Order: sequence, then C-alpha cells, then structure tokens
Amino acid sequence: MKTINMRRPSDTPWKGMEGEIISPSMFTGNTTPGHGSPLKYYPINEHGNINEEARTMRLVKPALVIAAAMTAAYVVMTMGGGFLKRIPQETIASLGNISGEGSDVLPLKKRGDDSDRPDKTAKPEGEVGADEHVHRLAINPTDALNVGIEMTEAGPARIKSYLELPGQVNLNAEKVCHVAPHVSGTVAETHKMLGDGVKKGEVIAVIDSRELAQAKSRYLVELKREELARTNFNRIDNLWKKSVSPEKDYLDAKQKLEEAEIERMAAAQKLLALGLARADIEELADDPDVPMMRYSLVAPLDGTVITKHMTRGEWITENRQIMCIADLSDVWVDVIVYPKYLASVHLGQQAVVKSDASDLQSTGVVSYVGPIVGEESRTAEARIVMPNTEGKWRPGLFVTVELLKDNKSADVAVQNDAIQYHDKQPVLFVAKEDCFEIRNVVLGRSDKEVTEVVKGLSTGEKYASANSFALKAELERSGAVCGSGHAH
Repeated sequence: MKTINMRRPSDTPWKGMEGEIISPSMFTGNTTPGHGSPLKYYPINEHGNINEEARTMRLVKPALVIAAAMTAAYVVMTMGGGFLKRIPQETIASLGNISGEGSDVLPLKKRGDDSDRPDKTAKPEGEVGADEHVHRLAINPTDALNVGIEMTEAGPARIKSYLELPGQVNLNAEKVCHVAPHVSGTVAETHKMLGDGVKKGEVIAVIDSRELAQAKSRYLVELKREELARTNFNRIDNLWKKSVSPEKDYLDAKQKLEEAEIERMAAAQKLLALGLARADIEELADDPDVPMMRYSLVAPLDGTVITKHMTRGEWITENRQIMCIADLSDVWVDVIVYPKYLASVHLGQQAVVKSDASDLQSTGVVSYVGPIVGEESRTAEARIVMPNTEGKWRPGLFVTVELLKDNKSADVAVQNDAIQYHDKQPVLFVAKEDCFEIRNVVLGRSDKEVTEVVKGLSTGEKYASANSFALKAELERSGAVCGSGHAH
C-alpha cells in the first residue's frame, strides 16, 4: 500500500461523512475544513467517491500503534526464565515500526460481526464436561523435574479450618510469688539479682531485725521457765507419792508446769509466724549463741527473680513486697474472644500460638473459657497453658491464636501451590507420558496447605505442585499443545 499524504492538497475536493462535497475554499488552515474536524472529512478520488484507503489508514493507525506498544510490553515481561523462548528482535522491531508506510492495513470490523461476543453456551467456571476439548502443554514431565517442578500424587487429606483471635502472653498466676518479709529491719545482705534463677528454700536476702531478736529472746526465756517448772514438778511429785508433801503442793507444781509449756509453745508459734522454720527454732534451743537479729529470707518456689525492690542498708517494713519470683517453665496465653465466636471456643480445643514479632510458634490446648463477658471490653477470655522450657515466650508478647475449628476429610486434595488460574478458571497441570494435560477443576474447602478438588481430578493422578507457575507462564506465552482429546 502506498503512503497517503493526509494533508489537504490545494486542488483536491473533500467529502464529508454525510456525503456533502467540500471545496478547497471551505478550508481554513492546512488540514481541516472550517466547520468540522479532519476525522469527519476524507479526500475523494476522480470518480467522486471517498478514498477508502485513506479513511481506513486514518481510523486504524492509532489502534495499531497501541497494539504494538502492548505487544512490546508483553514481550519484555515474558523474556527469560523457565521454558520461555526469546522472540526475534526483528519481529519486535517490525511490531513497533507501524507508521503506515510499508505496512498492511487491518480490515475494519463489519457491522453485525459478533465474533468477539462471549459464548452463551460456554460451561460455568470450573465445570468439565464429557465433550469439552482438553489442551495439553508440550513439555515432558521428566524435563520438568530436572528444572525444579515437583510432581505429587493426588489423594485424600484432612482439611482444617481455623479461627484466628488476638491474645497476649502472661505469667502463670499460679506460679508467681511476691516475696515480703514478716519483720521490719535493715537489709544486711542480698544474694540474688534481677533475672537470677532461684531454688525453693534458697536464701535470697538477710535482714537485721530487732523485732526478731525480741521474739527469739522471749522464746529462750519461756524455754528455761518450762525446764524449771518441770524440774520442780518432778520433785514435788516424788514427795507427794511418798506422802511427804501435801496434795496442794503437787497440784500447784503441775499447774505451773502446764502454764510454762503453754508460754513456750506461744513463743515458738511467734517465731514460726515471723518466718522461721521448726529446724531454726530447734537450732536456737540447742545453741543460744546464734545471732538473734538475723532474719534469712528464703525463696518459696523454683523460678526467676523478675522484680526486686531492695538494696543493702535499706530499712524495710514488714509485709512490704521486696521481690517477685516467677516460674517461667510454662506461661498463660490469654485470648480475647468476641461474642460471635463464643460458640466456637471450648475446653480442650487445639490451638496454635504465633508471634509475628519474635517469629515463634507453639501449640497448646484451651484450659479455661470465661463464663462472663466484660462490661467495658464486651469480650470474653479464654486461656491456654503453654510450655516454655526454653524461656522464649516472654510475658507481654502480643500473639495470634489459631483455634482448630473444623477438621474434615477430603477424598481428593492437592497442594495449594499447584493451583493456577487460566482464563479466570482454576487449572491443574496433570502429568501424562510426554506432556502435561491442562485440567479444569472444581475446588472445594481449603486450608493453608491443601485444597479439596470436587471435580476434575482422580485419586492417584500425578500433578505439578511446587513451581507449577512456570508451566502457567509457558502456557500463556506459547499456548503449545502436544495433542488433543476430550475430558471424560
């Protein structure tokens, strides 16, 4: 086709779309009639008809330019990798060199042509009928294995559904102890620092207490008084039995002994209330020279010092919390349960706890579901007791809790990364002897690992799983087939 000069010749008449003839004198400027757009007027030939070649070029040229640009962009995106083949550079150059000169003009679409309308007889998405044409990708499965595309055999699987709820890691309140002395005094020694581990019964601090010294002194006095009362009673008892002493003296001695025993027991109970063990009290009776003011504060359980509020030489009062010890071998995960999910949360439910901040994951079971909904939060609380032997789950972490909601079996299931979409339909690449069959499938339930195939795949068939996207890219690039057939 020869090049058309779209500029208005000075002596060439033009014809409008309505058929009117426009003489050169009606033009204002070089290219357009004075009363219209150049797109509405076309040069006419010697027979008085519109030059169809010029009109076609004027209408089609913009569309050709856009198509060339889109083709070049698609070529750039699909270059390299996998089974993709490079398109010759001369082809790309020819696609982009659309100037009207030396190129064929695409025919205009005739009125009434319905070739681009959707097929009303097409089957719904995912439906595979007995008469539907089956496409096959001309790639040998053995070659696909060599480039990293994995094959998996279809079969039954369990489809699990989860309920995701927010939560927070907290201390196990049943294994936390706030340590406080039972006497007031001055801190003489501190044996543990913040973060140190402790054992039950281990001395963690020593306090000098005048109150304790007074209690010990009283116990020693009552202990001696009991010994004297017992000696006197034994003497009077012997004399009374020999009828030397009157019965009145016997009864008085017996009363004084019982009173001394009561006073000694009261003094011992006072020491026990101050935190001394029975072994310490017995040691005090055997060795009265033991320091009277020293009060040893011991750990009530195995754990870790998580808070400390005392320093050496500091005066502390009784019942003041000076240290907190927690057993971190297991922790609580408190879960926020919204009212609409209460029916889906129950005791013994399997749970997966994840922390995005620390990249941690662990499992546990629901051990508690709150019976009430908070007035302010309008949520209920569930709890999971989770092992923490390595100490990685630190109280205060925000977590995501996945509660197992459903666990049902599927007759046929595939890995999620095997599912690709072609023409907006889910497809699988089923391995055949020398190629891959592009199989439309109907999908069912799904979880994070597998998806149920309701229709389109049978148990035992092998399909491309990992890296199957490379097959999709080759399909969309070339559309190569190795044969044809029909689905059954």
